[in-house]
Amino acid sequence: MKPKRRVMCPDCMRPKILFDTERKAQNFIKWNASSMEYGGETLRAYYCPACCGWHVSHHEHQEHYDQRTDDMIGAFKRTNKALSGIDKLIHWDEYSAQARSVYAKIPEEVKATGLKTRIKRFLDKYLKENGINDSNGELRTIVYSLFKEDMEKRKSG
Repeated sequence: MKPKRRVMCPDCMRPKILFDTERKAQNFIKWNASSMEYGGETLRAYYCPACCGWHVSHHEHQEHYDQRTDDMIGAFKRTNKALSGIDKLIHWDEYSAQARSVYAKIPEEVKATGLKTRIKRFLDKYLKENGINDSNGELRTIVYSLFKEDMEKRKSG
């Protein structure tokens, strides 16, 4: 029998049959257990978070199996965060210049109120109307820091 849907499972680092549901995995065990070579141990179906589906195994579940997936997800998140930080450093001058130009367009009466909510509303409207993408919030962060600096100058001056 040749399985139709084999995938490379990143948890166990070998090809595994992937089932969409537990029921399909259990049916596979029911109809194919006698023809499979697995050392006479009982087959079981289990959900694999790395593959987002079900596999069949004759090994007992080990707690460290779950840890592998969590470790991979954690490493992926740390890598993304590091790459985002590097990108931010590379493009900081660009973000800063754009933020300064946006901040310069905020009406003086809005700046003078000292209300961050008014600045936020203005910013939301301005970014939307001008098609400026700030999905990571870097631009807003810089504008808010400029606003804070400006407010401190106004208070001390």
